[in-house]
Order: sequence, then structure tokens, then C-alpha cells
Amino acid sequence: VYLKLPEIQLKALDAWLQGNKFYPRLFATYLDVLWTQLAVDAICELIVSSDLLSVTAEEEHECVACIVEQHRSCLVPFLRQREPLTLRDLRRCLCQLQEEIDSARDHGEDPLALIDRLHLPRDQVGSFGHAIAAKLACLCSNSRTARSWHFKICMDEAEELLPFQFRIVNTMVRLSKYPVSFVLAFGCEPPEISTTLLNHLPLGLADRRIVFLDRELEDCFFQFAEGVASVRVQAFLRLPDVTVDLKKMFGVLDLNGVLDRAARSATNKDLRDLRT
Repeated sequence: VYLKLPEIQLKALDAWLQGNKFYPRLFATYLDVLWTQLAVDAICELIVSSDLLSVTAEEEHECVACIVEQHRSCLVPFLRQREPLTLRDLRRCLCQLQEEIDSARDHGEDPLALIDRLHLPRDQVGSFGHAIAAKLACLCSNSRTARSWHFKICMDEAEELLPFQFRIVNTMVRLSKYPVSFVLAFGCEPPEISTTLLNHLPLGLADRRIVFLDRELEDCFFQFAEGVASVRVQAFLRLPDVTVDLKKMFGVLDLNGVLDRAARSATNKDLRDLRT
């Protein structure tokens, strides 16, 4: 599941919730609402368009009914009256819940009033998303494909997170458990922030691993890039066995060699001096 953080108005959320004791709960719930929508979308697409996931209508209806029953107070007001409920209904409900939070932010509604009006969960941060994901993973894992499913939530451009928001996300990471895990992607070196909202419970080595892609060995980086490209091509072509071989496609690129050849033939003295 892919979230592009700059698209969700982080600064506007911060301005609205700044100094409010419900900041962590609302911000985490908002992130949960966003990524669970995307997870439901992905499952729907896999059910319809691929053989990776095989789910009967009865299994789908039962799963959605369980999710709604578990979060009846905040989901039922947005659901259509007729049954059985489908994953599309759940997606529509989560979308309306997001719109309500967006509207409250834009109009400066009191956060506590919003929580009471929408009956938003009052549990620990990240619990709303995890509860929904647990039911969805059970639905997928019980399918006839006999796979064990889990959700990786990628938050791209995480350098856009403000310091307190970063602590909230750290707390979500610290409290996360199967079938949910988080991947934070930075366009620069990540800040040295390991603190959470939990006293004496910072992120440790067991909670996170920082990977610097620009420091990876060339072979490791090639494998990573080819893996990402292969997954995207497979999804686009709907051919699960297609793989991408970058060296076959583009050849072996030697940047040092390119620069050396350019410097050899250069008329500019400064460029020729690069060789020395």
C-alpha cells in the first residue's frame, strides 16, 4: 500500500491539531483511514483481475460484516442500508470518513467534538487500521490460493513529516504487529528520531532497520530496482511471470567510462582536467 505523504496536507493537519491532546489519536486514525482504503482497493482489484486471490461472494460479505460489527459506531452512519455489504461498500464508507475529517480540519472543528460526532476509536494509535487489516488478511489467507497475506504500508517522502507527527508514526511502528508493517521512504537521510509517545519505549533495532539505498552494493541495488520494476510490469500487463532484466534492456552503463571519454575529446581545459 503506497501513501505519498505530501498529498495529505500534513501542515494543515498540524495547524488544526497543534496543542490538542487528541492530536496523536486523530492523526493516526486519519492515516489508518487513508491506507485501509488503498488496501481494500488493492484487494478488490486482485479479486477481479488476477488469479492471485480467489474469494467467494459469501466470504467477502462475511468479512465486511465482521469489520462493520467491530466498528459499528463509526462505520454504520456511512453505509447503505441494503445488505449484504461488499468491499466496495467498505471502501466508500472509509472514503466518506476521510472526507468528514478533511471537512473538520478545513472548518476548524473542535477535535473532541469530531471524535464524539463520528464515534472515532479511542484506542491506542494504529489500532483502527490494524483491526481492519487483520480481518482483510484473514479473508485473503483463507482464499483458495492458500497464501499467507500481510500488508506493508509505504509512506513516501517521509521527510515531510513534522517532528511530532514523526513521533506518532514511530509509535504506530512500535505498536504494529502482524499483519501490518510500515516502510518509511526518505529522499534524504532520515532524522535521528527514535522517540515515540510511549514513555521509555523508543524504537529499537527490533522495531526498525534503516537501509541507505545509495550505499548498497551495486548488485544489491540492481536486484532491488529489478524487483520493483518487475512487480509494476507484472501488474500493468497482468502477467505474473514477467521479470525485468535491466542489463539486457539498457546494457552495462559505466559512468566513469562515459566521463573519461567525454573528457578525452573535450575542447574545454577544465573538463579535460577532470581526468587528472
